[in-house]
Amino acid sequence: MTEQQVSLILAKACAAFPNSAPNLSKNPGIHRLWCEMLADIDGQRALRNLHYYIQTKHFFPEISDIIRADLEELPDAEQQKAETTLLLETKEDWWENATPPPDDIIKKWGGRR
Repeated sequence: MTEQQVSLILAKACAAFPNSAPNLSKNPGIHRLWCEMLADIDGQRALRNLHYYIQTKHFFPEISDIIRADLEELPDAEQQKAETTLLLETKEDWWENATPPPDDIIKKWGGRR
């Protein structure tokens, strides 16, 4: 990506998330870091990833959200299926690793877990 493309990405992200956006004028190092990290990334892919991020998230993106490649080459339905599968696997891991509640709480709930 060019420096101008990175500036566009940051401007759009700042406009979409004004409450969580960094102050780029007070900290120009952020812009330099983004330019460095996005130098080898295709600008159109980065812009698509930013648009997807804006539609699905609530906070200013990280660089990794812009460079992610897992959204490439997947139709919308397949993309949603992949993300849902990952989420379900994560929840299953949480359930398997969960600690049961203490006995006094189980009694309070009527013996249910």
